[in-house]
Amino acid sequence: MGDYAADISVIIPIYNVEKFLYRCLSSVACQTFKNYEVIMIDDGSTDNSIEIARRFSENFKNFRLVDNPVKGVANARNLGIMLAQGEYVAFVDSDDYVDPNYLLCLYEAIKQYNADIAHCNYILYHVDMGFLHSVKIKKPKAGVLPGMTMVRKTISDFHMRSYLWNKLWKKSLFTDNHITFPDMKFEDIATVAKLLYYAETGVMINRHLYYYTVREGSIVQTASFKSLSDYLLSFGMLRRFFIDNHEIQHLEFSFLRLALSMFAVNLYYLSRLHRQRRNARGYLRNIGISVKNILYFYSRKFNDAVDTDITLPYAFIEPENKNKDNTEPPS
Repeated sequence: MGDYAADISVIIPIYNVEKFLYRCLSSVACQTFKNYEVIMIDDGSTDNSIEIARRFSENFKNFRLVDNPVKGVANARNLGIMLAQGEYVAFVDSDDYVDPNYLLCLYEAIKQYNADIAHCNYILYHVDMGFLHSVKIKKPKAGVLPGMTMVRKTISDFHMRSYLWNKLWKKSLFTDNHITFPDMKFEDIATVAKLLYYAETGVMINRHLYYYTVREGSIVQTASFKSLSDYLLSFGMLRRFFIDNHEIQHLEFSFLRLALSMFAVNLYYLSRLHRQRRNARGYLRNIGISVKNILYFYSRKFNDAVDTDITLPYAFIEPENKNKDNTEPPS
């Protein structure tokens, strides 16, 4: 496998997804594009996931399974980029699946327009309800966008989102600019706009090629006070990057939209977390903490700071769990 020549490296972190993994890996194995490698990264699974992955590595010469010594999906992706031999990289979540033409269409678009990134539309697969919901990115007439236009659209969370998986990336965007994923939840929000900043152009194709699985237990469905803190922290990390690169004045409207979106999301999930614990105490205060953290990232103190170690100045107050059995049932 070490000598396998590939144009594209597909990176798949794996953690306890035995129910979905065969479908995921089968869809990647059946690509019409042929010159690619698949790097499956064991992120500490305790179920049968790794046995499934091992069978694919034994049956397909372009599949390999590696262990992630520093656990966490961000570290797994960083390891995948370090090991990738392709000129381009794609990221697939191990509970999702892709169209047979996923790699081919993205690769052809990148080559046709000499772009650094190619985006596709995607479909949400709701496991519990058993239906598909297509999501379409608004496509510009020419199909091509300059890097800073993609940055604005991505930060504002409008039409373009900070998703890794519906895109094909030129690997040098990571390696030449020393960009890695921070070890936190919502590491994609903290990273994608930075990559787009270094891109000359990106191309969007009007094809639904990625199937994203919405299920209980996924990161975006499992809220915690830690994940909400990371969500806000990603906002600060992005602002710090564009302040340091003297672009913040061109992006303030996009950041305002993101701030409002983040506040609305935090409002919903704070309500959900307090409801799960049957304890409303501290709810209004936690809403205030969300606002204070966002405002801090707009403050002169933050703008003038030279410390690159960004933290939240105000911590959420976790309420006591008042469920009789001390469990936290889903709301």
